[in-house]
Amino acid sequence: MPLRAAGVTGDDLYYCFVPGRIEFLGKHTDYAGGRSLICALERGFCVAAAARDDDRMLITDVDGLITLSSASVPSRIRVPGIGRISDDRGDSGCSNFPGALRGADIAFISDLPPAAGLSSSSALLIAIFSVLTRVNALDQRDEYRQDIDGRENLAGYLGTIENGQKLWFSPRQQRRGHFRRSQDHTAILCCGPGELRQYSFCPVNHERSITLPGDYAFVIGVSGVSADKTGAALDKYNRVSLLAAEALAIWRSATGRADATLMKAATSSTDAPERMREALRASRSAAFSPQELLNRFEQFVY
Repeated sequence: MPLRAAGVTGDDLYYCFVPGRIEFLGKHTDYAGGRSLICALERGFCVAAAARDDDRMLITDVDGLITLSSASVPSRIRVPGIGRISDDRGDSGCSNFPGALRGADIAFISDLPPAAGLSSSSALLIAIFSVLTRVNALDQRDEYRQDIDGRENLAGYLGTIENGQKLWFSPRQQRRGHFRRSQDHTAILCCGPGELRQYSFCPVNHERSITLPGDYAFVIGVSGVSADKTGAALDKYNRVSLLAAEALAIWRSATGRADATLMKAATSSTDAPERMREALRASRSAAFSPQELLNRFEQFVY
């Protein structure tokens, strides 16, 4: 094992397992404040790590016997073959914790199919942040305790890290990326074995847990075709969220309200859905037709 070869002993190692996730019901809902049914997988990343004396990170895929990244903390990490946990979108999650940080030697092996829609990139991000939290005692810092007071808040935080969105306790320039929030991170961090969980988002809020019958199981078929989320595919992916944002902006302009999410707008009164439809029918958006906006709203509401 790479860490053993480097002379790391068992007492120095930190171990963790980070699963993938299934998006059971509720796609493109979380960033609009909607809800989803989600669960964690039995497949995922087995990680072993040890602290370094400097600020470098060395990340090794044990199965592939390749070094994936060697960078300073905080860093933006490109992980070929696993799914990019960041490029221009985010970093290792540590840039909001000032001061010198220790790096880590990290080795992992995974049975989670890469780029298969099971959140391999989010799982690896969580694994790396878990290691860096451990070796730097980040969870003992005031800025961590004040803003990350549970797994739900941690999921929300890491969602913004991966997206490059603005963080609530550290002003950041928003960068181009996937316009999503924290559904994947919530499933990975918060869902237990043998259950589905229903969450609403923006902020992350656990609504209920559903125990799966013991004689039921999810069967996942992987085609082997990588999910492309760059270039034209990224633009198509983001168009769905831009439609939701435009619908909310039209609602705000028509009503003078300041609802933070599309869900807040749609549930602001019993007649809010119909008022939303009227506003969208009358819209003069430069980017989207009224029918596109109506279709997106109906998809979200139902």
